[in-house]
Amino acid sequence: MQILTKRSFTLLFLGTLGVVLSYLKFFEWFSINGFDVIAGWQEGFSASIFGTGVILDLVVCAFMVFTLAFMDRKKLGWAWSLLIVLSIFTFSVSIGLALYLIKIEALRRKV
Repeated sequence: MQILTKRSFTLLFLGTLGVVLSYLKFFEWFSINGFDVIAGWQEGFSASIFGTGVILDLVVCAFMVFTLAFMDRKKLGWAWSLLIVLSIFTFSVSIGLALYLIKIEALRRKV
């Protein structure tokens, strides 16, 4: 029995890569500015118009994955839904999206 398909492994790899790369930048910023998360958000939104656009897109993507997990909560089960939502808000949107897609793919394979 195969635990992860090639596609699922790729999704998990890319989601994890998103976590690692973003946290490397977060830690770099925190080492310079301290752990003032509010200042980080303010800087992200005010650094440039382009940067603001990127952050707004990220916020919308986070809300989209959250909404998908909420709408599919009966299919996913409460544990997976909670895992996806918590991963979005504690780690990164990329890992939350990867977990959502992996679970949906697994459910589709069972049908």
